[in-house]
Amino acid sequence: MIARKELTLLTVTAIMAKMVLVFPKLLLSNSGSAAWIQVIYNVLCAAAVFAVISWLYVSDKNVIEIAGEIGGKWLRIPTGLVVFAVFMINFALIIRVFPETVKTVLLQNFDTNLITLLFMGAIGVGAALGIESIARVNYIFIPIIGVILALLIVLLVPHYNIYNLLPILGTGAKKIFADGFHTISIYSDMLLLNVLLPYYKDAREAKKSIRAVFLITAPVTVLIILAYCLVYPYPVSGEFMIPFYQLARILHLGDFLGRFEPVFQFAWSILLLLYSALYVFALCRVWQMTFDLDFYRPLVFPVVIISGAISLLPATLGDIVTNAEFENKLAYPAAFLLPVIFGIVSKVREKKRKEKSR
Repeated sequence: MIARKELTLLTVTAIMAKMVLVFPKLLLSNSGSAAWIQVIYNVLCAAAVFAVISWLYVSDKNVIEIAGEIGGKWLRIPTGLVVFAVFMINFALIIRVFPETVKTVLLQNFDTNLITLLFMGAIGVGAALGIESIARVNYIFIPIIGVILALLIVLLVPHYNIYNLLPILGTGAKKIFADGFHTISIYSDMLLLNVLLPYYKDAREAKKSIRAVFLITAPVTVLIILAYCLVYPYPVSGEFMIPFYQLARILHLGDFLGRFEPVFQFAWSILLLLYSALYVFALCRVWQMTFDLDFYRPLVFPVVIISGAISLLPATLGDIVTNAEFENKLAYPAAFLLPVIFGIVSKVREKKRKEKSR
């Protein structure tokens, strides 16, 4: 059994990894100077969805286990494959962006394929060590990363310009509230909490985790985007591939300490390693449950190879960012609908169980 606070912080890591890397670019491309409003809108929409899921979902078992109880392997396997596909879509995007950005920022003379190979080896080892090890290492580092992010936002205060938020509605209300709905996919990683239900004491503990995740990630995601919008005016703000990294580059801490950039690179690298190790473990665990296998560790190497191969499909970093919006549109409907559908099923089954016990 893993402590609830450790499992909560794992989900926080999954959401924040995407916010630091790819999501600011998608938000800015869609709504311009109003990206911070779009984030608030996405958070509220996601909170509403998960309030419904929390009310519906009364089972202590995850969607794959419920599918197996209802329809045996004929329902368990398709459900598991959908969950596997959602996780792979979320994961493949990140593991390609990370080596590309490491090459651009730190290791310009290294081949991207070599960086990817070393990265995949490291996260494979992490996944093989198990969820307990990942959770405990994450529990140590996430507070440190949080302090670094908070320090970055505070140090940027002299660079803030309130006029960069104009026009308030950016590219328009339709872009924010209609087209911008798709970036609710930043919370598609919450499906991890459902898959990790066997590691919770009961469903009530998982629901407490959901509330905690929103309380932590909602203000942080809004502050990250708001800080970026305050520093860079639109359309300049939409030109950078990794927007949050640009914030770290402009800070100078004096002749002795130099730039803030290396500190941010440390936090960023640790965050992505933890995120990736968690996702490899989750992918292996989903496959294990789907096909009723005894062990997950033999799956680590094939999952690492497959996810690495999929991540190499886009030719350039620009192609990755261009495809990110399309891939997220595929992932989030299933990530939200599966818990809703099986939540309704679990609610009905629980009601029938209570009626029989009378």
